[in-house]
Amino acid sequence: MPKSDDSEPNSASPEQKAESDIKELTASVDNAVKRINEFVQVVQRDLQFTVDDSTGRTVVRVYDTESEELIRQLPPDEVLAIAAFMDELKGMLVKEKA
Repeated sequence: MPKSDDSEPNSASPEQKAESDIKELTASVDNAVKRINEFVQVVQRDLQFTVDDSTGRTVVRVYDTESEELIRQLPPDEVLAIAAFMDELKGMLVKEKA
């Protein structure tokens, strides 16, 4: 008489299989939610490209679409001010040499 599957020590019971399937499905759903949240974060951003008048450098500003709040600016205002100052100093040096 052949042995049934229930007598094998390595085979999982239907309850164990169901628990395993639920854990796998939960992990899959968690991963999908994480990816959707990351996508929504990207979508809720607005990029604005401009050229700084004093330095001629490209400035990228990232805004929150809903609140229109400035999230980040590259390069920051401080760096633009330093670049403008250095350009001014460079101009002064050239005038002195002439």
